[in-house]
Amino acid sequence: ILDHHLVDLQKKRYQVVAKNLGVTLDEVYEAVKVIEHLEPKPGRPYFSDSNSIIIPDVYVLKHEGEWVVLLNDDGLPRLRISPYYRRLLNHPGEDAGTTKTYLEEKLKGAQWIIRSIDQRNKTIVKVVKSLVKFQEAFLEKGIQYLRPLVLKQVADDVGMHESTISRVTTNKYMHCPQGILELKFFFNAGIQRADNRGEDMSSVTVREMIREMVAQEEAANPLKDQEIVARLRKKNILIARRTVAKYRAELHIASAGQRKRIPT
Repeated sequence: ILDHHLVDLQKKRYQVVAKNLGVTLDEVYEAVKVIEHLEPKPGRPYFSDSNSIIIPDVYVLKHEGEWVVLLNDDGLPRLRISPYYRRLLNHPGEDAGTTKTYLEEKLKGAQWIIRSIDQRNKTIVKVVKSLVKFQEAFLEKGIQYLRPLVLKQVADDVGMHESTISRVTTNKYMHCPQGILELKFFFNAGIQRADNRGEDMSSVTVREMIREMVAQEEAANPLKDQEIVARLRKKNILIARRTVAKYRAELHIASAGQRKRIPT
């Protein structure tokens, strides 16, 4: 079966397998039960996954009823201008003109770097405070309360350009009550309510609802995409079948036919 009918196996075409191999359908079912419990990559248990450790750029915590944003500057050196070179600038000694010009140029460059880093840190904190304001319910209660949010909303809130917000939130991480999350996580599209009342629901939240539905389905009778659409509609969420299929694929969830399991 594995050598010649792997695609048929994936698509549940058991009758085709039985006919081509000259065996009964029951024999194919028994073989499938065995195959489903096999490890396709036998070396996997011995593979060491060298995931890099994520160090958050900011910490968000609640202190005395107020949200606090703290920049994580552990391990970062405190940059400052060397007093030695400041003194040398005031007393350049021999060849004073050339030495002073050189030192002034380097001093300006160093000051620019220090100001740039300071401005970067202030910008990160400012943007994170805005994210906290928009996503406070999520921080307190979890994924079901994540709000739809786009770059423009935060950009308008902090008085910056969208490109700046995009740059600041790329590859930056926040440690918060819901775990360590990339700042980009907080931006997501909205899914319309079926009755057009209330705020749209976050696409991330809808994905999580789909994941939970599939996790709780009957193995012998998995949910089809249209059935998921109907269940979400009952929860006042208006979504197209193709969108459910898209989210399911993004969650690495197979189709209903591929998820179906034969009762043992």
